Amino acid sequence: MAPAPNIAERASRVNVAAAPLVIFLPDGLTLGGVTTWAVRLARTLARGCGGVLRRRVTIVSHTGTTGFADASDGIDYIELSGLPSLREAAGDLGPFIPAYRAMIEGLSTLHGTPCVVCPSSLGDAYGIAAAVSMTQPEIIRVVGWQHSDIAYDTQVLTHYEPVLSAIVGVSTHITDRLRRRMPWRTSDIAWVPYGVEMEDQHGADGSFTRREQGATLGTRQRPLRLIYTGRLEHEQKRIGALLQLPAQLAALNIASQLTLVGDGPASAKADAACHNCPEGGAYTIQRISAVGSRRVVELLDDADAFVLASRYEGLSVSMLEAMSRGCVPVVTSVESGSRDAVEHGQNGLLVDVSPGDSDVDVARTMARGIADSLRLRGQMGRMSVAARRVAYERFSIERHAALVSELCDRAASAPPRTWPATR
Repeated sequence: MAPAPNIAERASRVNVAAAPLVIFLPDGLTLGGVTTWAVRLARTLARGCGGVLRRRVTIVSHTGTTGFADASDGIDYIELSGLPSLREAAGDLGPFIPAYRAMIEGLSTLHGTPCVVCPSSLGDAYGIAAAVSMTQPEIIRVVGWQHSDIAYDTQVLTHYEPVLSAIVGVSTHITDRLRRRMPWRTSDIAWVPYGVEMEDQHGADGSFTRREQGATLGTRQRPLRLIYTGRLEHEQKRIGALLQLPAQLAALNIASQLTLVGDGPASAKADAACHNCPEGGAYTIQRISAVGSRRVVELLDDADAFVLASRYEGLSVSMLEAMSRGCVPVVTSVESGSRDAVEHGQNGLLVDVSPGDSDVDVARTMARGIADSLRLRGQMGRMSVAARRVAYERFSIERHAALVSELCDRAASAPPRTWPATR
């Protein structure tokens, strides 16, 4: 593929003096936190925000866009068609390197600066960037991101450290661990939390008023409305525990409605739980397949609490988005991510469970935490307001874009780093 004509055609949109940012999503725009992050960041930088200049952001894939509906609003999307799945490459990067090199060279030539490249979490994506640096180090600066708190992601960044101009952790826990792992690169390792889009209709200062959340909440008259948005799977997200949660709440005489928004390997299990709800209205469960961002906002606005039972996280974009709409987060207290945004009892609930706990035990612990909050009249309402305020003050997409823009400028002005030929 020769991307240069398409690249030149769109050059007038952006400040060509700013180094272009290239994000690798070789799996395509699939449903997930990293894709949501990439698309929203690209959209924000493409239009500029505050004092941040507009910057060209290109999302690169070679498997299409199935599963995600928000690839629009000025984003440059390049599909390197004809390439096989990178996940199945087994280290054979020969088919990929020429296409990626041509794309990066075209952008660098057009803008007169190196490209700042953010590979995905796949080690082979970093391998492609490293290969480009070996032959043309002047056109590329690689920034490593750790999006999830798992050993594989840490190992990828540690292995490819020689070619990384900057290294990012999305939570303080991940960032601190990366600094301990690579103390010689401490000054190049940054904490850059995600950002979510905030809308002004609830007040320019982040304040807002949700519907009444009084004494009737959690009764047949007014069931507690719970929501989960994201990938439906068990290994990380522990969807089975969420499916047990309404029954555990019912055992505490709390009526609830659970809405699951998304698709994934656990979709069939979720659908079965929807059909097996007891008659009489003690609780209900419904699943809605992946929908556009506007519909997600509407569903969040109608919910009381966002529930997340993950075994591990980086920093949940879905959780931040829910907080921005005033949904009270009820989340497992994993080491990474949740503690950066949630203060227990103030703007949400942190549930202490272990990765090996059963689904029933996790659901029971979450239900008890919710029940304790409901016993205090107005507690959910106060936490709702505080959740929105924290999202507004610490996790806006504008703040995130400003941090990323500064990071890109630093990386582009740094000396080139070349992957050592001996490795």
